[in-house]
Amino acid sequence: MGILTFLFIFDLSLLGLPSIFSSRKIVFVILFIHYIVSFKRFRFNTGSMYFILSINVMIFLWLFILSVSWPQSPLADYVYSREMYFIIYTIIGSVLLANFFKGLDEYARSVVIAMVIQSLIVFSQFSFEGFRVFLENTFQPTGNIEYTRTDRANGVGAEGAFLSLLLATGLYFCSYFLHFKRIITVNYVIFFLCLLTATFLTGRTGFYIGCVLSIFVFSSILLKDYGKTAMLKVLPIMLIAFFSLSFLVDRLGINEDRLEQLNTWVTSVVDDGLEEGSVTALMEMQIPSLSNETVVGTAVYRGTTSNGTTVQHDSGYVQMYSSLGVVFAVIFYVSLFIYLITLIRKVRGGKLKVFFFAYILLIFIVELKEPFIFKYIPVGLIITAILLSGIKSTSKDHKPQFLKKENANGSPSN
Repeated sequence: MGILTFLFIFDLSLLGLPSIFSSRKIVFVILFIHYIVSFKRFRFNTGSMYFILSINVMIFLWLFILSVSWPQSPLADYVYSREMYFIIYTIIGSVLLANFFKGLDEYARSVVIAMVIQSLIVFSQFSFEGFRVFLENTFQPTGNIEYTRTDRANGVGAEGAFLSLLLATGLYFCSYFLHFKRIITVNYVIFFLCLLTATFLTGRTGFYIGCVLSIFVFSSILLKDYGKTAMLKVLPIMLIAFFSLSFLVDRLGINEDRLEQLNTWVTSVVDDGLEEGSVTALMEMQIPSLSNETVVGTAVYRGTTSNGTTVQHDSGYVQMYSSLGVVFAVIFYVSLFIYLITLIRKVRGGKLKVFFFAYILLIFIVELKEPFIFKYIPVGLIITAILLSGIKSTSKDHKPQFLKKENANGSPSN
């Protein structure tokens, strides 16, 4: 399950093969065939899905109309494929994925395993030159960060801030077991620390989210009525993990200057605030002025339109405003938010509702930085989790379990 989830989350493409054979497309076909062959009806109320699906099909048709109305520009990147893949992977794919799993626990465990696999790839890419060369010669690059780059770590199928956000999502699902299920086992504590370290190596966005989650999760463990027990059991694991990591850094011969440079880059936002380079660069980016083009939409999210309007902004909201136009951009974000809130209202357990809502709110906040919603997977992962939360109640309180081996069903053995 973990491997399948990994191949869906991270879109791997081998060198020399057409992109149609990427791992995410193949897994999507497998999920669709599984649904057809198993003759299973969707176990979820699909009314809200039809709502968001119809809205996005309407937006896609509007983009088609724009493509006919405006002359195509060779200097522009168009949003058609983004909208199409949003429909396929985020809306339809999340439901197919939810139909593939038996319940939330199995799915959440699968996501955690997928993210841990990626974190091991991140560690290897950062530590071993031979592994960097292997990735460079095997997989098609993702984004603008090369596999051989040494100042920042990279994984496969995602890069930069998006990769760090996905790893932070793994932390989020890991905290589901540590905080909500109260399964304080060795493996989940190590997984959490492993993922947090990987976010540090890949990008600031995920690392800052991970730090907040760490404070929340471990303080909730230590400050409960079972805090003394947890402190005696969890803290030694954290110390062992820390010293083990320090030992590995020393044995692998990782240049201390690289780590210092990475640490300076990660903490620069905290040190410099609004004067930090990437923050000022984002704030200085030009937002296209309100015009006939930006009211009705240009279908261009980056580049220069045929009428000369320049769109060069990293923010997801600005890209959607310029490509879809003011009206349809508002419809897109508002309808998506309504869809997600409608799903959350059906979740059993008030605390779990807050847990899901916090992640959704986080995605809408980081959309200010980059178009993470049109990266398809973050929103799709949480939709799948929300759908599965209705299969089996997760709101029932569990007696805290510490450092015990898990059974196959995810519960600690006695």
